Amino acid sequence: MMTGARAPSGERLRAAVPPGAAPRAAGPLRAALAQAWRLGMRVDRALTRRRTLPRPVVSVGNISLGGTGKTPFVVYLARRLAAEGLRPAVLTRGYRSGGGGCDEPREIAEALPGVRVLVGRDRRRRAAAALAEPEPPGIFILDDGFQHWALHRDVDLVLIDATRPPEDDKVVPAGMLREDVRALGRAHAVVVTRADLVPAGVLSRVTGYVRASFPNLAVACAGEAVRAYTDLAGLPCARPAGPVAAACGIGNPGAFVARAAREGLSVAARAALGDHHRWRAKDAAAIEKHAAESGAGAVLTTAKDATKIDPRWTRMPWVVMAIETRILEGEAALWALIRARTGTARG
Repeated sequence: MMTGARAPSGERLRAAVPPGAAPRAAGPLRAALAQAWRLGMRVDRALTRRRTLPRPVVSVGNISLGGTGKTPFVVYLARRLAAEGLRPAVLTRGYRSGGGGCDEPREIAEALPGVRVLVGRDRRRRAAAALAEPEPPGIFILDDGFQHWALHRDVDLVLIDATRPPEDDKVVPAGMLREDVRALGRAHAVVVTRADLVPAGVLSRVTGYVRASFPNLAVACAGEAVRAYTDLAGLPCARPAGPVAAACGIGNPGAFVARAAREGLSVAARAALGDHHRWRAKDAAAIEKHAAESGAGAVLTTAKDATKIDPRWTRMPWVVMAIETRILEGEAALWALIRARTGTARG
């Protein structure tokens, strides 16, 4: 993985590391590979020329391999910026964008009618094209941008999943981190997501660690709420009344199951596929078989997965639990930072 001079940058990380889990090497080899990865990331950052757009850029990213609730946070951010009249556009690479599995951009676009979602490996070029249009964006959101060295950003927001705190984790391939926790020093703010899924003591430990280690960072806490229950076609449907089988291909499937339980749903079975899994008819059939054997009357899945599941593959009801981000603590300070660093004002 580390042969050659440069480690994968942000948009190449997912191709280098299999979705859903970091490769696990043994003892000394694992430590050596992790050290090589760190060095490669530093070299990659140093050698990449950074360009500046003529509009403000807010980056939303991770130091982990994913599963932090980034997509609903991007939607939250874009909605807020749009409500303030700033004409946001989302810049995203689009994982597997060439093979019909471009799930996150589709999820973002479906949640944000009227907001441009610009997909492409060269995000600077996509932004330049949008700026040449008659009504150009007023601000850009750089999706998964913390390791995207090629674009200058005015605000670096990094998400940390409270159910998977990074302070005790390690860099790939020894753990699930893209970068060492010390990389948070480059950020302007940390948003601790899924804060409502952990005990108060755990949340206090996570936020306390960030504040003590990086006193200059703004810290906010976010939870999630169910925005709607729909079928696979996006039509509203009733909240499941009986047992369900929870099936998803996301970075943190445990958080999806925990969210369902918090919503009072009875989860009789679960199926965790790899992050960005390319769904096929056989997957739906196998999950429905498992669901029926477990006494579930429906399959519960995510909005991200629903973009890749053809309703024609299904025989039993499938319910999409669409969620949205809610800031629980630190929202005023977070937005004061964003406005100050982007030069925007409340609309």
